[in-house]
Amino acid sequence: MPARALTGKQLAIRERNRASAQKSTGPRTVAGKARSARNALTHGLTAESPRDEADVADRAQRAALLIETFQPADDFELALIHRMAAAFQRLERADHLESQALDSAFSLRPRTAGAVLANQTRMQTGFSAINRYRATAQTDLFNAYRMLEVYRSKRPDDVEAQLQNEP
Repeated sequence: MPARALTGKQLAIRERNRASAQKSTGPRTVAGKARSARNALTHGLTAESPRDEADVADRAQRAALLIETFQPADDFELALIHRMAAAFQRLERADHLESQALDSAFSLRPRTAGAVLANQTRMQTGFSAINRYRATAQTDLFNAYRMLEVYRSKRPDDVEAQLQNEP
């Protein structure tokens, strides 16, 4: 099928968009690029891996407690337990961020109606993001736990007998 010819208005819009895109190239200075590189680190809500050494240690401690509780029989169960540890860590991060947001909201004393509205809008947006993040972490935790239970229920009885006979 041959391409349709563009109208004069469509060509003008396309040309305007191209001109605008030439101006929108992102940060150009070293400082601007460094600031832009830190955008994802402001709250860590979308971080899959731990952000720093304290997060690594915290996740390892959580995993150790879960390993002690669930006694994984193989690498697959161990991987699910590590997934649960990551989800628990993200849930606690969401709780911490929610507390911070509430503390900052109550410490503000806006003087104008516009400032009140701006603060409410900012808080609603922040709480919505935190709640979406919390729901995802809860789903990940539930799914990992459920997979562990299903996997264990499908395991042959002789494997369970072998595990009980191990020292």
